[in-house]
Amino acid sequence: MATIRKRGESWFAQVKKSGVRRSKSFSTKGMAQKWATKTERDIELGEIGLPSKRAEGHTLAEAAKQYVAEQGHSFSRSKMGHLQRGVQTWGNVKLESARQADIQDIFKASDLAGTSLELALATIGGVVKYARSVWMWDVSEQPWHETKAAMKRNGAIKPIQHRSRRCSPDEEQLIASHWQSNSIPSSVVAFLIDTPMRSGELCGLRWDDVERKEANKFIVTIRERKGTKADDRVPLLGRSGPIMEGWYASRGKTSFVLGFSQTTVYQTFKKATEAAGIEDMVLHDLRHEGISRLFDAGWNIPQVAVVSGHRSWEHLKRYTHISAEDLLGEKGGIFNAG
Repeated sequence: MATIRKRGESWFAQVKKSGVRRSKSFSTKGMAQKWATKTERDIELGEIGLPSKRAEGHTLAEAAKQYVAEQGHSFSRSKMGHLQRGVQTWGNVKLESARQADIQDIFKASDLAGTSLELALATIGGVVKYARSVWMWDVSEQPWHETKAAMKRNGAIKPIQHRSRRCSPDEEQLIASHWQSNSIPSSVVAFLIDTPMRSGELCGLRWDDVERKEANKFIVTIRERKGTKADDRVPLLGRSGPIMEGWYASRGKTSFVLGFSQTTVYQTFKKATEAAGIEDMVLHDLRHEGISRLFDAGWNIPQVAVVSGHRSWEHLKRYTHISAEDLLGEKGGIFNAG
């Protein structure tokens, strides 16, 4: 499958087929399309195959630097953060000789938290996979996958505990009134509730991926969305449209819609909730609140999924807050004949 998109003054083409991936930039779209067609054909004929080159002693840090140079334009700030943490921890590991025991020992000597570990390992796995499929390096993803599995078995990585904390309108107002940042607008809170994308997705959003349809009406493209790695086009709902309109009018020459990191937003939000005396609330709870409000308003599963990016009912049902008793109702529920 070929992907071709404009990147600055050039056209970026990427081909994924039969486990092989190739990418290249061109000065015209036509050249990119021609190269993509030929590359797909060569892969199918076996003229381009699986890895054959030695990694030549390259460390993870060196591979990550080259990976960012080629693909970093599409990374969210959160993904860059996970990559940086992984490089800080395992940067000196040589990819062609990486062993699970070494990777695990290095982790034990670091101060990387369990949740951060899992995300860092997943991101590093992407570096190794890219080196194998694009640069044709004879390297293995297995030691990194084995480390992740081992860490789950010994409890270093714990199962994700899904939260159900909601943010009431009164709490939202309290947070806004106790907002302490001059650079980060408090409207970020309303934005993340009304269009419940992940905070990392918002912080990683680029102006190239913002479509202004008319005043206060926007569609944004979230690149390689978590869970599916597909690009999602998401409409901005409720207050998010007017908020984006204000940001759009003052966008200047910046690449990112917001000029600050997810970590900075998280810290600012935490200070506001603490100042407001609100307990047990984190930034990601705004997403839970927003998705829950869509169900409260009568949206169906496919409609909510377009906004949230979920691909299964199993992941969405916890936002509905529907119980068996709710379906019975006071008069026998939907099957009541009288």
